[in-house]
Amino acid sequence: MSTFWGELQWLRPKGTIEVYRGKNVQGYTLLDSEEKMSLKQATQIFEKHEALKRPKIMAQEIIAHILHPRPHLRFIGAYDAQGVL
Repeated sequence: MSTFWGELQWLRPKGTIEVYRGKNVQGYTLLDSEEKMSLKQATQIFEKHEALKRPKIMAQEIIAHILHPRPHLRFIGAYDAQGVL
């Protein structure tokens, strides 16, 4: 889905459709997004990326390496039941 990232230039504080990024994915929940885009732009993305329209697990691209209480990895993700961007 590499072409999607070039379309992030469309993000604005005002718009119709909320766009979620890694920073919005927090420990089993999605935080409200302050980044939005117009319905027309979202429709263009949905046409290219049909997989975004269905429920999915959204995860951050980073993996935390935590040392305490013992060394382990932490993956941060949340279930998206609505198929958001």
